[in-house]
Amino acid sequence: GDTHSSWAFEVSKGLKEYNAKTGTGAVAVEFGTPSISSSNADERYPTDSVKLAEKVLMAPQLNPHLKYANLRDHGYLILTLTPEQAVAEWYYVDKLNAPSNGQTLAQRYVVKNGATKLVQ
Repeated sequence: GDTHSSWAFEVSKGLKEYNAKTGTGAVAVEFGTPSISSSNADERYPTDSVKLAEKVLMAPQLNPHLKYANLRDHGYLILTLTPEQAVAEWYYVDKLNAPSNGQTLAQRYVVKNGATKLVQ
């Protein structure tokens, strides 16, 4: 769904049985998609504060199952599903207030069929 932020999780029932390096204990993967024009954290807070918040959220001791978070950039997620795998690609646009073709692939994860491990 449209969370106005980008996320990639290895979902686990609990962190005690989850191994962040191997993905053991994960039961699913979850992807969050940014907004193209709706406000994100970058419209409410200074960019440096948002970047710090991302680092805190991504701290392995706090959220070892959170593999990617971007609370500030605008764009979209392409999720390509095949019988072999799922591929998630986050693209960010370069302008919000004027027409533009500018965009950047910022992050990509692959999940093999039957797996719960995110692979870059």
